[in-house]
Amino acid sequence: MHRSKYFRLLFLSLMILILLSACIVQATEMTPTLAQPATSVPVTATIAITSTPDLCAPNNIVDQVRKIHNVMRKFDDFVFVANLTPQAQLSPIIIDLQAARRETEDLDIPVCLTTLQAAALNYQNTVIDYLAQFMGGGTKEQINDQIASSQTLRITYEAELARLIGATYVPPSTATPSPTSSTPGVILTGTPAPGPSGALIKNPGPTAVNLRNAPSFDAGKLGDLAVGETAKPLARTQAMDWILIEDANVPGGMAWVYAQLIEINVSINQLPVVAPALSPTPAG
Repeated sequence: MHRSKYFRLLFLSLMILILLSACIVQATEMTPTLAQPATSVPVTATIAITSTPDLCAPNNIVDQVRKIHNVMRKFDDFVFVANLTPQAQLSPIIIDLQAARRETEDLDIPVCLTTLQAAALNYQNTVIDYLAQFMGGGTKEQINDQIASSQTLRITYEAELARLIGATYVPPSTATPSPTSSTPGVILTGTPAPGPSGALIKNPGPTAVNLRNAPSFDAGKLGDLAVGETAKPLARTQAMDWILIEDANVPGGMAWVYAQLIEINVSINQLPVVAPALSPTPAG
C-alpha cells in the first residue's frame, strides 16, 4: 500500500513537471523579439558654393553703366526729333520721352549707379517739362530757364558717368575765359572773340538744321545747315545749348544753331560764352 501511494505521488510529480515545462515553452514562444536598431549610415551633404559677381567692380561696371546710357541715347534721339517738330505736333514725341524716362526709372541697377540714375531722371524730367511748356504756351523766359536747367543737369549726368568709368571730364567752370571780356567767359557785345583754332561743327543729319538769329526756338530763321555741311563755331551760350557759327550765306555772316543737333570736333567748353546784344527777332 505504501508502494502504491509512492507511485501515485511520483506520477503526480511527473505530470506537474510536464505541465510546467509546457507553460515555460509557451511563454517563451509568446515573448516578442525586440528588433535590433539599424545601424545608421552618416550622410554627408554636399553644398555647392557659388560666388555672386560684384556688379560695381571695374570689370563689370561698364556693362551696368551701359544700361542707363543706352536709354539716355534713346531719349536723346527723341529730343532730336522734338527739336525738328512743329509745336502743335509735339504730343506723340513727349509721350515717347515719358516712356524712355519710365524705362530709366525701372532699370535694375546696382546701388553704385543710383546717383547716375537720379541724374539721368532729373535731366529727362526737365527736358520733358520744357517741351510741355513750349507746347502748352509757356513764356519764353520759362522755357529758356528750363532749357538752361536741363543743360546743367546734363553736365551733372555726364560728370557722374565719367567718374564711374574712370574717364576725364572737363566741367564748364574750366572753360577758357575770353581775353576781351569784361566778365570772365562772357562777351557783352554781339561780336564774339575767335573760337578755338581748327574747330568745326557739322550737321550729321538726317535733316537740315535751322539757323536762327538768336539762341531761342522763338528766334527768326536765317537759313539752314545742310546735312554734312560744316561751319566754324564762334561762341556758345552759358548753358551750352546754342552755338554761334560763322556762315557767309546768312545776313551778318553769323547764326545760332541748337547744339544737340550738330557735332563739334572740340569740347564745347572751349568756346567763349557770348551774351547776344540784341533781342531775338521772332520767327515769322
